[in-house]
Amino acid sequence: MAESGGNNQAYNDSNFDGSNDAGLMQINSIHTPHLISAEDRFNPSKNIETAFKIYQSSGWRAWSAYNSGAYIKHLEG
Repeated sequence: MAESGGNNQAYNDSNFDGSNDAGLMQINSIHTPHLISAEDRFNPSKNIETAFKIYQSSGWRAWSAYNSGAYIKHLEG
């Protein structure tokens, strides 16, 4: 929720390095085409599958919502 608000069509093109983020987990364009195609970033299951691969290699630090703490308000309990 912290990355896309649950919107699989979410898109952010305001990254300082000229890259963009897309889909549920806001997969960055640096991961295209070697992990996922630009179009598949908007496919919920492929987006989450790719996010898991990124997580396996980089952990949560790959996501700005983790680094900024924005995810905290979405935790239960």
